[in-house]
Amino acid sequence: MADMFLDVPPVSGLSDPFPIRVSDVSPGGVVRIGVRTTDAAGVAWSSLTEFTADSEGRVDTCSSLPGSAEWSPANSLGPLWTLRPEHGTPGYGFSLEPSGAVGLDIRVRSTGAALGAGASRTIGRRAREVGAPTAPGITAARFFVPDDGAPHPGVVLLGGAEGGLPAAAAAELADRGWSTVAWDWFPRESGGVDVGDLRAALRVFVDHQLVAGDRVALIGRGRGAELALLLAVGEPDLVGPVVAHSPTDVRTNDPHAAPSATTYLGDACPVLDLPAPELGSVFARLRSRLRPALAHRPLELASYYADARREAGNEAVAAARIPVEHIRGPLLVTAGTSDAVWDSETMAGALAQHAAEAGIDAYAVVYPGAGHGVGWPFTPAGLPIPDTATAYGSTVLLGGDRTSSGAAATRSRDVVLEFLGQVHGGETP
Repeated sequence: MADMFLDVPPVSGLSDPFPIRVSDVSPGGVVRIGVRTTDAAGVAWSSLTEFTADSEGRVDTCSSLPGSAEWSPANSLGPLWTLRPEHGTPGYGFSLEPSGAVGLDIRVRSTGAALGAGASRTIGRRAREVGAPTAPGITAARFFVPDDGAPHPGVVLLGGAEGGLPAAAAAELADRGWSTVAWDWFPRESGGVDVGDLRAALRVFVDHQLVAGDRVALIGRGRGAELALLLAVGEPDLVGPVVAHSPTDVRTNDPHAAPSATTYLGDACPVLDLPAPELGSVFARLRSRLRPALAHRPLELASYYADARREAGNEAVAAARIPVEHIRGPLLVTAGTSDAVWDSETMAGALAQHAAEAGIDAYAVVYPGAGHGVGWPFTPAGLPIPDTATAYGSTVLLGGDRTSSGAAATRSRDVVLEFLGQVHGGETP
């Protein structure tokens, strides 16, 4: 089987299809496709998937299903969704270089032969980074623009409670035609973030010479989706389209040990959080965190937020509801059915309904089996989806299975690109 031929695209976008084609195989022969990469943290990831060659001796990951049936229907990104760290904690997140470049080593061989053909390819994308406008309330920012250097519609990216800068996501959006800034905004401690400062930062960004138009789009996930909605409510003259991945429809409390802790300070509407559930004592609050830690299990927040909503009562929930009917829109909300952080499926539906009732164009997309925060460009379709994230000083369970979340990331890319392309310029898929 020495003549086995491997065809892999040498360069492609991180979320683009990634066809692996193998030919000159015995018809009906089993081919093992191995993928290996090392992330920015030096952690090695790999996957090994078996495919059966067709009657013409070919395997094409665009149309061939794996023997394990880990995903269905066929999808060329399947071998990338199923990458796992070779050493380390299950659920460890893939650490992406800020440039977004990933090198993949692809190896194929037949189960009935020695080592077959092999190749190494690089998946990357181009983006131009410029100095980010500075403003109070932003811990750090990175700003990417299309290669032509001309003004383009602006997008602000707001990650979730994991903090940090979604720089690679901003680079990918810039490659699609938007001037995109990524903000590191989530507070490291429970002291909170001043929403008034962030509203001022929006004005600075809108006025930048490389940002076209008088309104920007906001894209957020998790707590970032919550902030995007709060900013859109407070600044309808500055914020147009909003994409909210795994959102909440209420202003949520901060699940730190102190029940009075909050995330949002200053000029935000609504002005109150959903009250924290009463845990009875300091010891009870510590126990809710210590038990998962001692058992080496991630923190499951879904029950925490469900208890908060139930114990608060209808009046308090109504007071904390984000008045999405005051945004300009349009609005795109997405959610997974297996979100382990909070019930984003139900809350996304409520947000879309309230917006639509107010005459705002609103769209809700639900991804079966996906977990929390799955949404492009934060979760590039061509990377494995983590099971957990580090947030609130703990390891937090995100939910969903990786294959369903990977498929959701692929679909989300097309949905978000089409949405933004139609309502905010840029490129459509």
